[in-house]
Amino acid sequence: MNWRRNLQVLCVTNFFANIAFNMTSPFLPELLRVIGIQDRISFWAGFLTSLTFMAYAIMSPVWGRLADHSGRRSMLLRSSIGIAVSYIMMFFASTMPMLVMARLINGLLSGFTPASIVLVSVCTPNEFVGYALGTLNMAVAVGSILGPLVGGILTEALGVRNALLGAAVLMVTVAIGSFYGTEEPDFSESRKTSLQEDAAYVFKRPKILIPIFCMLILNMATFILQPILPLFIREMATKNAQFMVGLVFSVSAVSLAMASPIINKMHNSRKHRISYMAILIGSLSLAGVVSVTQGLSGSIAFLVSQRFLFGAFQAGITVAANVLIAMNSEDAMRGRVFGITTSLTAIGYVLGPVTGGLIGEAWGYRAAFFSTAIFFFAAALYLTRWIRRNRDAVSDDARVEYGDS
Repeated sequence: MNWRRNLQVLCVTNFFANIAFNMTSPFLPELLRVIGIQDRISFWAGFLTSLTFMAYAIMSPVWGRLADHSGRRSMLLRSSIGIAVSYIMMFFASTMPMLVMARLINGLLSGFTPASIVLVSVCTPNEFVGYALGTLNMAVAVGSILGPLVGGILTEALGVRNALLGAAVLMVTVAIGSFYGTEEPDFSESRKTSLQEDAAYVFKRPKILIPIFCMLILNMATFILQPILPLFIREMATKNAQFMVGLVFSVSAVSLAMASPIINKMHNSRKHRISYMAILIGSLSLAGVVSVTQGLSGSIAFLVSQRFLFGAFQAGITVAANVLIAMNSEDAMRGRVFGITTSLTAIGYVLGPVTGGLIGEAWGYRAAFFSTAIFFFAAALYLTRWIRRNRDAVSDDARVEYGDS
């Protein structure tokens, strides 16, 4: 089995998949306006996003179990086709119940990138896992960069419905490429466990649970801003508002893509080796700082600069956490571990948009940024105290060599 070919194919397909994802999600408020919703748009956008991820959280452990027992490649096919179907349903939606159903289907069948992470982690030799996951994360980030820009241009030129149709076509292409372009090892000897045993496996291992907690905080803080950011930008941008929304959403992914390959090099530096736990603490703390500065933005230019910084710290959290989870779980359990991981971190997706919508309506859009800073600082403080009580977590965390590509 050629793990490098798997990585290359999944990098390409995740690049295009994340273009499709990010062509649509920033423009949900615009779709609500198209179907006739005029009041409480930030609340309804937050509700629909939370509904999607609630379904996502419920189904993720199930898909993780099926991945370990029935194959990881089939999960790529299931998720990509399911997402395409949901986009087609959104294209035809003319009422709120139809849109709710489409978003529910999206959540129930989603999970393309988590499925890719599992396949890469089980197919890649342990000494190259950090390199492989960092490379995959870079591809995801680059797709995320272009997605909002492509979505903004298509929405301005052709309307939000046609942007959704384009995203559906792209996901069908991704389904074909990811399924037929990858291979996986034999998983027939994977031991059978219950969902309760899978959860116990995760909760009894702090070196898995702590990174999951960090990603949950990141997801919640990020998605608090999901329904708020487009409206916040509209207050500052009087011209080309949709394009500006796409630009602001994209710029953080630029620095995320740039920083992702650097994280593993920081960890493996011979002169100044930095543990992944230390990278998590630093990234959480600095993400909190730039969340405050984003809330203080008075112009689009300053907001863009702070979103750029935020993306770098987001990369630190994401890459370090995923490597720690992969390296501290058994190969035969990895699909189930990442299924539990996806389910737990999706709590942030569920709570974030609704929380952001409520905060935006009650105290204004800037308060949403300050609330995310509180989450980041609290997580960094908790992790620091945990490491002081468990110093072996820093000295013994996974050392992954950065392989030549």
